[in-house]
Amino acid sequence: MDVAKKLLGSGEARVSAGVDLAFKDFGDGYGVHVNVSLNCSQTDKGIGETLELAKEISHSAAEMHMEEAAALFEYMGKKK
Repeated sequence: MDVAKKLLGSGEARVSAGVDLAFKDFGDGYGVHVNVSLNCSQTDKGIGETLELAKEISHSAAEMHMEEAAALFEYMGKKK
C-alpha cells in the first residue's frame, strides 16, 4: 500500500480503528469484530490521515467478513 508507506513517516505514533457488527436475536446470530492498528508519523496531519485510512480499512473488512459470517451462520443452521 503506497498510501500506508507515505503515512508511516517516523512510525512513532500508532492509531487504531475498530468496528464491531452483529446481527443477533436474543444471542442467536452472527457478528464480526475488526480492529486495524497502523503506525505513522507523530504529526497532527499524519495521525489524522492514518486514522481515516484505518477506519476505511476496518469498515471495508467488516462488511466483507459480515457477509462470510452470514453465510456460515446459515450453513451451520442447516447442519442442525
